[in-house]
Amino acid sequence: MVRIILTLLISAAIGYATNYLAVKMLFRPLEPVYIKGHRLPFTPGIIPKGKPRLAKALSAAVSDSLLTSEDIENAVLSDKSKKLCAEKLCMGLYMRERNKLGQMLQDLSQGCTYSTARQKLKEHIVEKGTQAALDMNAGKMMIDEITAAVKEKTQGSMAAMFITDELISELTKPAADKLEEYIREKAPEMIEQAAEKELCEIEDKTIPQVFTELNITQEKLGRIIGIAMEGMLRGKLSGFLQELDVGSAVEKHINDMDNKELEELILSVMKKELNAVVRLGALIGLIIGVLNVLVNL
Repeated sequence: MVRIILTLLISAAIGYATNYLAVKMLFRPLEPVYIKGHRLPFTPGIIPKGKPRLAKALSAAVSDSLLTSEDIENAVLSDKSKKLCAEKLCMGLYMRERNKLGQMLQDLSQGCTYSTARQKLKEHIVEKGTQAALDMNAGKMMIDEITAAVKEKTQGSMAAMFITDELISELTKPAADKLEEYIREKAPEMIEQAAEKELCEIEDKTIPQVFTELNITQEKLGRIIGIAMEGMLRGKLSGFLQELDVGSAVEKHINDMDNKELEELILSVMKKELNAVVRLGALIGLIIGVLNVLVNL
């Protein structure tokens, strides 16, 4: 009976020790062992020895399967991500309720950039406003309006026979020319003054005030931000990822890791499974011992 028990215990111990040694040889020794200039077989362990292959395989897995550009794009542009981004941005903007828009823009652009952009905006408004005023052809408009008014007042009277369109045009043309000249000379200055006044009023408002006047609620602003994110990033992230070259970064990181770090990393993920393999060795050894006992009975 004692012999049978010893046989079972020894078989289980052999199975346990064999699998334990096999698991240990995955990682140990961490470095090659040399005796008289000759490297011992199976040194270093299987994983340290195959670290370059492991790094390349993980790099390919990450870049080709686990972290594709489509996955990242879908994650970044998911409804949850867009909503979270919009909420954070809205919160940041509305928390600045005491900050004037003009001061905030100066702070964000460090003053110089904003001042230049502001001046260019004002010049653009003046240029387009002046051109619009000239395109209005105020002189001709005045002649047409005066002609229509005079004809309406003289309609049906004897004066209508003598007051023709040509006569009215000839009489009013000097005034129309003066009006055109006045607009050409004064419009830029007047439009600039009006633009400066409007810009100052806008700059003196807070973000919530601006949004309120534009009838933009936080919910609507969130939708606008989501649409903007979609437009800016959809189809663009793949290009960004190619520039990042995530696969090469993963491969380099693994190759640069110390063998001890690599062992700890793998064990942190697979320790439970590897311990199960060791215990399974003991179970298989025990089963073999039982079979051996049964055969020898």
